[in-house]
Amino acid sequence: MKLNLGLLLVAVQAATAISAGASEVQGTSPPAKDLFAPKACWTRSPYGCSENRWCWKQCGPGGKWCWLAKNGGRGEWKSCTSAEDCKPGVDDSDCGKGGKDCKACGCGC
Repeated sequence: MKLNLGLLLVAVQAATAISAGASEVQGTSPPAKDLFAPKACWTRSPYGCSENRWCWKQCGPGGKWCWLAKNGGRGEWKSCTSAEDCKPGVDDSDCGKGGKDCKACGCGC
């Protein structure tokens, strides 16, 4: 019984990983937008590095912002140690892009 349950869990996990598709951002995701800086809408700086070391940038009027991901927004989430690591135009990072299940993707506040 334990072996069958273990095989079932492995199969479900593999099916879930395959169904995500290549269009989703990859790697560990930053928490949902309301969990840490910038809080709500942010107008004090055009980009930055959060407390938990994830890059973000402003992406719309009124302080809208997004988490940055590599490879034009479809690669791994962009981590940082300081705001300088998140400076726009230095690499190919952009706002995270993904499907409806990607709660950390898109531009908003």
